[in-house]
Amino acid sequence: MKEQAENYKMDYQRKSEGRAGQLSGIITLPAAGLAGLGELLEFVLPLWAASRLGLEPGLIGAILAIELTVAFCLRPVSGRLADRFDRAVLAGLGAFGFAGGLVILALAGNVVPVFVAAALMGAGSAFFWVPLRAIVAESENPKRSFASLTEAEGTGIWVVYVIALSLLPLLDYSGVYAAAAAVALGLAVYLGTAGRSRKSAATAPHVTRAEVDRERPLGRGQATRLTSFIVLVALVEAAASVYLLLRFQREFELELMQIIWFYLPGLIVYSVVPQMGAALSERAGQRTTVVISLLLSVSGVVLVTLAPQTWMLSVGWALLCWSWGWLDPLQQTTSIRVFPGGFGRSMGRYESAGLAGGAVGSLVGGIAFESDSIMAVALAAVVVSLLCLILVPGLYPAGPSPAVSGGMGGRKAPREPRKEFTKAVEHFVVYAVVQILLMLAEMSWIADWIHTGQFMGGLSDQGGTVNQMLYVGNAVWAGLVVVDLAVNGLPLLRQESENHGASSKGETTPDESETEHPEGTP
Repeated sequence: MKEQAENYKMDYQRKSEGRAGQLSGIITLPAAGLAGLGELLEFVLPLWAASRLGLEPGLIGAILAIELTVAFCLRPVSGRLADRFDRAVLAGLGAFGFAGGLVILALAGNVVPVFVAAALMGAGSAFFWVPLRAIVAESENPKRSFASLTEAEGTGIWVVYVIALSLLPLLDYSGVYAAAAAVALGLAVYLGTAGRSRKSAATAPHVTRAEVDRERPLGRGQATRLTSFIVLVALVEAAASVYLLLRFQREFELELMQIIWFYLPGLIVYSVVPQMGAALSERAGQRTTVVISLLLSVSGVVLVTLAPQTWMLSVGWALLCWSWGWLDPLQQTTSIRVFPGGFGRSMGRYESAGLAGGAVGSLVGGIAFESDSIMAVALAAVVVSLLCLILVPGLYPAGPSPAVSGGMGGRKAPREPRKEFTKAVEHFVVYAVVQILLMLAEMSWIADWIHTGQFMGGLSDQGGTVNQMLYVGNAVWAGLVVVDLAVNGLPLLRQESENHGASSKGETTPDESETEHPEGTP
């Protein structure tokens, strides 16, 4: 009996590896699409409800509360279903529900259909995100996979923002909703087709994750600590977002598109940094990465609350996004290790904790803006961020550790420094092409620095919100390119140095060994 169980466990691991490879290709596009549509809806829905339907703030708040409540209540249900049925098909049904809500919004002429649409989209988001994250949790290296998922979400957010808000003057709100519904419907079909073409993790005979991964530490204390950490991080994220939006609107009296331009650098940062954080956590340890992320968050909070100029607010927002781009994948990786049950239940608890913190944070951000003491608001936000540091030691190991494994039961995925450095070089090439275009348009801080000898010297001479955004975002992007090249270039140099040393001594390098002796040959 014991031998049969062991054989079954090994078979489960092999199937998990296969599923992870097969499903990885269907995750990125749906994640980017639904993340962008969800964030766009949160931004546009209040504006549309007020300008087109003439709703009061109380009713608008009730609409958003309905969506949040339904999503919160259905997350645990979605998690349990994701451990029993095909996860890709469930995610497709969630996207289909989200598309239905968008269709109702496109046709709505009064408040009643809007409430129905809000409930439908809340349910759709619950049944989309939990199964999708459970699929990622199956992968051989969840830490890297969740980082890729976060990158996809971040990219989808800023791409959808730019496209949708650029089309808004042409299509109006109804046209944008209809186009978004078509995108969500296409993603639903895509996921459903992909899910039915392969066997899901949940349709295999039931095996608990504890049987597959014995290294997973159990305990109510750790689960409570992790839940508190996720709630606090989400609270700071939501509160900072609302506070920053209110500052742009009321204190600086910016228009919609002007606000978007100042948000854009941070959103781009969020889409670029996750893999850097994963690489750092593998080299310096998860605890070090989390601590650095929280310190970045503290710096961003100080700028968002106290900065006197718009470009400084944009830098603060970029620092916050950098922090979240590193924290989010680590939180999800830790969730599958700490929370009890299958991958679906773990992701359900993670999503529920994030929603709870986000709801409280949104309320806190609005109240904080109405406060008379800006210093008190900044101090309170910093204290909440620092409170997270107290929870870190019990959740994250101090030193470098192997990648946390999901379906593979603790195996560490091999690193590929050359491949990662190639991606960093591609990132640099994209940046260089954009710089050439900006220089031709005379909107490049690099050109001004070369001409004047002053860092960002042209900022004060460039009028207009768009130019300021380009200067700030371009400078932040330059920093990211440098960090990306350094983080991924140093391991490649170390590997090449070791290979050269081995070659000079007449030893066979690992790559050469694999070439001369393919797997399965003596």
